[in-house]
Amino acid sequence: MVFVGIDGGGSTVRVIVTDERLNVLSSARGGGVNPNSVGRDLAARTIKAVMSEALALARVRPDQVAAVGAGIAGAMTAPFHAWLTETLRDVLPLAQIHITTDMEIALIAAHGKRCGLLVSAGTGSAAFGVNDQGESLLVGGWGYLLGDEGSGAWIGLQALRHIVRACDRGQSSMLAERVFDLLQISAARELVPILYQPGAPAAPRLARFAPLVLELADSDAAAGAVVNNAAAHLAELVNILKQRLKMDDPAIHFGGGLLSEANPLSSALQARLGLGAFPTSLYPAEIGAVIYAMGQGV
Repeated sequence: MVFVGIDGGGSTVRVIVTDERLNVLSSARGGGVNPNSVGRDLAARTIKAVMSEALALARVRPDQVAAVGAGIAGAMTAPFHAWLTETLRDVLPLAQIHITTDMEIALIAAHGKRCGLLVSAGTGSAAFGVNDQGESLLVGGWGYLLGDEGSGAWIGLQALRHIVRACDRGQSSMLAERVFDLLQISAARELVPILYQPGAPAAPRLARFAPLVLELADSDAAAGAVVNNAAAHLAELVNILKQRLKMDDPAIHFGGGLLSEANPLSSALQARLGLGAFPTSLYPAEIGAVIYAMGQGV
C-alpha cells in the first residue's frame, strides 16, 4: 500500500510518499500553507501542487494511495478541517483522509507513537502533550498577534523593535548593522515599507530574521537577550502542559525549524528544562503524518 504524509507550517509544507513500511518513495516541498497567514486559496493551491509533485516523483497514481495523513498549522477548527478535507480530496479522491494538527504529527514522529510532550518553535510556537491516560492538550499556537512567544516571528519582531528603539535614541547596534546588510538598506526608517506590505503575510517576513538573531546571540547583548527571553517563554509552555496534564516526568521532544538542531535557542531551552541530552526525533514530522494515518485505520 502507498501512503502520503503532509506537514504544513507557516513557512514550508513538506509532502512525503511512502509504502506500508515507511520506506520513502518520494518527497517534495513548497511555501507556507497556514491558511490564517497566506489565505485559504494560496494554501490550497500550494498543498495540491506539492502533493502532485510528490506523487509524480514517486510514479504513483492518485488511485494507488490508501490514506493520507495531514497536519497543517492553523487548520484546527471545523471550517478549516472541512476546507482541508476538500483540498486533499481534489488530489486523492479515493484515499482515506486523516487530519490533525502539525503539533500532533510532530509528537508522533518524535518517537513513533502518540505520547509525551513536544515543544515547537518555527514561524510560530506551541507545545502539545499526551499523558498516560491519553488526554491531550495544546497550549500556545495563537499566531504572532496574540502570542507565539519564542517563535521565529516573535524573535524577529523583538529584534526589529530593538533596532527602532536604538534608532530613536541615536544608539549604534550590531544587530541593526547586520539586519541592514541582510535587507540592503541603510536606515531604520526603510524597515517600514518592507514590513508593512498590504496583503503580504507578516509572520514569515518577521521569522526570516530569527536565524540572524541566533547567529549573533553569543556576540551581541541585544540578540542574546532576545534568545534568552524566547527560551524562557518556550519553557513556560512546557511547564504549563506538565501541570495541566499532571505529567511528572514526561519525555520531552523539540520540534520546528528553530529547535531541530543545537543552536543558542535550543541549547538555552535544553538547559532551562534540565534535559541531559539534546532531544532528537526518530522521524521527520511528515513521517509522523503517515504513522497517524496508519493508526487511524485504512
